[in-house]
Amino acid sequence: MLEKEFYQEVKSRLQKDGFDCVRIESGSTEKGIPDLFVQGNGGDFWVEMKAENAKVLDTKKEKIKVHYRSGQLAWAMRYALAHHGKKHTYTLIHCTDSVIIIDMTRENIAIIEDNFVPIERCEIISLDCWTSYPLGQRLSHNF
Repeated sequence: MLEKEFYQEVKSRLQKDGFDCVRIESGSTEKGIPDLFVQGNGGDFWVEMKAENAKVLDTKKEKIKVHYRSGQLAWAMRYALAHHGKKHTYTLIHCTDSVIIIDMTRENIAIIEDNFVPIERCEIISLDCWTSYPLGQRLSHNF
C-alpha cells in the first residue's frame, strides 16, 4: 500500500469516528510537521503516516526501520516537550503484514537511533484485525 492510500484510509476511518481531519502540506509550514491534524472528542492530536515494505509479524526483528524525513523527529520531540505529554503525536506505519502505532512520547523518540524504532515500544496490529481496530478510540485515549 502506498502512503497516499494509507492516508486516505486513516482519514476516512477517523472521520467516520466523528473526528475532523486536516491534511498538512509541509511546503509552506514548519519543516517536519506531521501529515494530519485531528480534532474531536474534546482534544486533538497529530499523525505522521508511513508505508514501509517490511514484514513485522512472525519475525525475530527487534527494530524496524522507519524512513523519517529530516526534521520529523525533531518536530515531534519539540512538540512532546512543549506539551508535557498532554498533547500527542503518533506515527502510523503500514507494513506488508501489519500496521504499527508509535506514540511519539519524548521517551520513545529518545530511543530511536538512525531511524530504527524498537519493536517493543510499538503497538502492532495484524492486517487481519486492522479493519475492525478502533482507531479513533485508540488515538484519542489520552484525553
